[in-house]
Amino acid sequence: IKMPFIVDTSLGHEILHNWWGNSVFVDESQGNWCEGLTAYMADYYYKELKDSASAEEYRRDICRKYTNYVTEENDLPLKRFVGRIDQSTQAIGYGKTAMVFHMLRRMVGDDLFYQSLRRFYKDKIWQEAGWKDIRHIFEDISKMDLSWFFEQWINREGAPFIELGVTGMEKVKDGWLTRVEIVQQGKPYRLSLPIQLELDDETIYTIAEVKELSSPISIQTKSQPRHIAIDPQCDVFRRLHKEEIPPTIDLVMGDDDKIIVYPTGGGDALQETYKKLAELLAGGKDGVKADTAVTEAELSQKSLFIMGGLTENKLTKMFVGNLSKDFSFEEGFFVANKVTFGNKGNAFLVTAKSVKNMKKGVVLFAGLSSDAIKSVGFKIPHYGKYSYLVFADGKNVDKGTFAVADSPMQRSLTK
Repeated sequence: IKMPFIVDTSLGHEILHNWWGNSVFVDESQGNWCEGLTAYMADYYYKELKDSASAEEYRRDICRKYTNYVTEENDLPLKRFVGRIDQSTQAIGYGKTAMVFHMLRRMVGDDLFYQSLRRFYKDKIWQEAGWKDIRHIFEDISKMDLSWFFEQWINREGAPFIELGVTGMEKVKDGWLTRVEIVQQGKPYRLSLPIQLELDDETIYTIAEVKELSSPISIQTKSQPRHIAIDPQCDVFRRLHKEEIPPTIDLVMGDDDKIIVYPTGGGDALQETYKKLAELLAGGKDGVKADTAVTEAELSQKSLFIMGGLTENKLTKMFVGNLSKDFSFEEGFFVANKVTFGNKGNAFLVTAKSVKNMKKGVVLFAGLSSDAIKSVGFKIPHYGKYSYLVFADGKNVDKGTFAVADSPMQRSLTK
């Protein structure tokens, strides 16, 4: 409770567990549904009450975290999720489950969604319940066959990867006809996919029902479309394109093929502090190297978490030129959002896509004293969605996520 963000996040989540988990019990043989439902009805709902942009950011963070942390090797279907043990299981059991309820809500509508949940609570209080119970109640209330929905999202592991295929438009008798191809990789999903068209005088939204590897969609409008965007608000759970993901801490920490690099300059005490932090973040000595031990091949093939300033870590200078504008490392100080920080209690973290490999990320982290490093290093994993952090005497004083400039899910129609 002493932490300022707890009241607006975790407190509501834990209180809501008195309904989901402590009154309606979880039948773990079918998977743990209650963590994702609780996250959706508390953590996410706080964002929705605030504004639509905050809600969109939450949904996008779910897809980003799943994309960053979940691989073919560690993925599992929701029917097998029991509890969180690491970032990948959290991304699945909390994040994916929350998005499943979000998609279900969009499908049946708000009234039937909340009516179904009230019925679920009333019918199953003091009993174990599972996904089958949730499905049957939603089917009964909505009068819809949802067998395909629960089979796809609960029994199947993975997430759809959607691409914007061929687009085109033509003038027709009553306006304009826009044609767009929606492409899926692998076994296709059945999706209700939002499409946004920007016209000369308005922006329109429509829902495309797709279920094939390649689905042609036609949309007729009165005026000429200028721009098209597929799932622009991230209402569908999916793997994101690398271009949709800004450089963040999670981009590096979620990469199993990363190296955490401690410096060999800056004095023994500083080196030792960085090295201990590197091993803490790596969970051991594997994946931890000195700056002098990193090879040219590793620089181009791996994500890097580089510790130390310009005079401490030999790799820092190599990547500072690729930082976002208004951010820079200097000797003895750093600049974030055009503000200069040079006190001994300051620490700074900033991310970028690797100049050696744009599919990989780079984190640069430095403290202006050993105490500054010790006071903030262990906190870094809790800020995974951010692109930069600034600390003063252990307190976070600035943070943010860089905007994505372009996305393969959007396209101009007039070029």
